[in-house]
Order: sequence, then structure tokens, then C-alpha cells
Amino acid sequence: MRNFPWGRETCFRQKILDKVKIHTMRETQHLRPGHNIQMIDGGRFCKDKEQFNEEKCTLEQMCEVEISEYGSFTIKIDGRVLEKEEHWQLAKNDGFESAFQFYRWLLIQNKPYITLYIKHWTDYLRY
Repeated sequence: MRNFPWGRETCFRQKILDKVKIHTMRETQHLRPGHNIQMIDGGRFCKDKEQFNEEKCTLEQMCEVEISEYGSFTIKIDGRVLEKEEHWQLAKNDGFESAFQFYRWLLIQNKPYITLYIKHWTDYLRY
């Protein structure tokens, strides 16, 4: 079972199996459309890791996050600025419980500007 940096369990395994978590965000582009995404519980470098699912990457979208010095978040996907209401949907689809939890994870990165790549394994959602 994986935890968020603040200690709470992510429950990503169950969220993936229940089709609640329907994409993942990564800082690298090593998984491209057509590549297999291995879903692993425990992390790639954990000795007790277990692959529990595998899906094909269907699309990659660029997600740019800018965090102002006042703590406000601007999120762009493929150049389109998301409305604040869309932040919750993005967070939920990536397995977070709330937009606040997603923001907290972004703040831990300790960067004012973050580029992430959304790796989709479904055909029915695009931002």
C-alpha cells in the first residue's frame, strides 16, 4: 500500500480497480501512447511491490501548473486554462480525495512551476 507524503494511504490500487482513478500524472514522458502502463502497488523500487493491473496508454496530455507566491493555482492542459471547478475533476480522476489534497501534493514538490504529463488509459475522457 502506498502513502501520500503526509502519511495517508492513497488507496490508488482500489481506485484503479473501481475505475475511479482513470489516469496518472508523471513528470516524465517515458510512457507514450501505445505503451503498456504497469500498475504496481508498493512502488517501482520497493522490494514488496506487486503488479496488479496493466493497461495501454491511450493518450498523453501536458499539464502545466503555476503556483503563485500567494498560493493560487493556475492549471493548463494542452495550453487550455482549467476553470477552478475543473481542478476537482482533475484531482478526482487522478485518485485524490479533493482539489485541496491535490494542491497539497503539488506544494510538496516545492516548485512554482511544474510540468506533468497525464497518462490516460481510457478512451472516454479528455481535458
